[in-house]
Amino acid sequence: MKKKYILYIIIASFFIVCIFLLLNNKQDPPQMSVSCSIASVEEESATINWTVENLSDREISFEDGCFAQITLNKMNVPFQCKALTLAPGEEKSVLIKLTNLNSGSNNLIITSTCKEGTSATYKSTIEPEKEPY
Repeated sequence: MKKKYILYIIIASFFIVCIFLLLNNKQDPPQMSVSCSIASVEEESATINWTVENLSDREISFEDGCFAQITLNKMNVPFQCKALTLAPGEEKSVLIKLTNLNSGSNNLIITSTCKEGTSATYKSTIEPEKEPY
C-alpha cells in the first residue's frame, strides 16, 4: 500500500515539474528592424529600397507576401516576395517600384510580419515634386 502512494506522489511530482517547465519556457518574441530609403523618384513613380534586419538570437521566417505589405494612399499595393528566413543578425533588402504617385504627397506604409508573430511598420510620405532624394 505504501508503494502505491509513493508511486502516485512520484507521478504527481513529475506532472507538476512538467507543467512548471512548460509555463516558464516562453520565449521573448523576436525583434527586427525595418528601414526604407528612396532610390529614385520620377514624375509618377518611385523606387524604394526596403530593408529588414533580424535583431534576434534566433531565425525568423516570412511567409509568401509577408516580407513587405505595402499601402500607398490607403490602397494596397501588390508586391510578390517568396517565403524567406533570416538568420540572427542577417538583413535582406529588396527594391520596390511604386507607380501612379500623386503629384503632391503620397502616404506610404510598409509592414513586415514574421511567422513568429512580430510585426514592424514603416510610415513615410513621398513627394515627387520635392526632388532630389
